[in-house]
Amino acid sequence: AEDVIDAARRSDMKVIGQMSDRYPSRLKHTPHAPLVLFYRGNVKPNTARTVGIVGTRRPSALAKLNTEKLVSELKNCQVTVISGLAYGIDACAHKCAVDNGIPTIGVLGGAIDKIYPSSHGKLMQKMMDQGGVISEFQPGVKPEREHFPMRNRIISGMADMVVVVESGVKGGSMISAKLASDYNREVGAFPGLVGDKKASGCNLLIKEYVAHLIEGA
Repeated sequence: AEDVIDAARRSDMKVIGQMSDRYPSRLKHTPHAPLVLFYRGNVKPNTARTVGIVGTRRPSALAKLNTEKLVSELKNCQVTVISGLAYGIDACAHKCAVDNGIPTIGVLGGAIDKIYPSSHGKLMQKMMDQGGVISEFQPGVKPEREHFPMRNRIISGMADMVVVVESGVKGGSMISAKLASDYNREVGAFPGLVGDKKASGCNLLIKEYVAHLIEGA
């Protein structure tokens, strides 16, 4: 444990346990909440309102537009935007939050010193003043396939509401939505055209009463 803490400090990470006041209070009361979290930046997870925004890594132009519209409309609502710093909707949500001066937190599927995707390093730096990044993985742990579903439970656990912007019937966004529902969080989804595979997950969530149909903030 001492070695891990030393490694975290060398990598400019802070370490918080469940007993800390800085530990996400919403997450603490969910099943399987991590005992320890690592973070970098000005992370304040216990703000008045938190919204998780998730979606496909290959969004349509309309999905990007809906994400930008949703985040910009949240500007004066004292909201922290949470996502996974992945390609697509995640990155769009973080970037738009930064552009609008909204606090935003990225939850990683690997250690903070192994930023993935590496091309989002500059975006992560821009997030530091108004938020930052958080992970349950200790320094040196590479992002692995099985880590991302684990990451999704943290996004859902930290959020008051999870919004799925665009998703197929399988994928991390669907996992996040169903976890959020299990945690008694609100879930919202933007509807899509019938037959559009990119929107089929959102339509299914609405059809099965997992998510509210939403059109904006």
